[in-house]
Amino acid sequence: MIDFLTPAQWQQLIMSLVGGVGVILISLKRKSGFIWISVSQFLFVLYFHHTDQDFIAIQNVLLILVNIFGYFQWTHKENN
Repeated sequence: MIDFLTPAQWQQLIMSLVGGVGVILISLKRKSGFIWISVSQFLFVLYFHHTDQDFIAIQNVLLILVNIFGYFQWTHKENN
């Protein structure tokens, strides 16, 4: 079997697909998209921290914070 993607490329592909599902949920006006992205990014943080790729782990922590902020902004907008 020909391995056409390196492990790092597979990781990026999986992260992109998971993020894409979250974006689709958000675009369908589902608040669960924010939760989906945050939970998946948290799992990526644990994985990448374990593999000593701390830069990617830090990047995912920032994405989690952005998603939490987005979730509360959305909830606040719905209440007004």
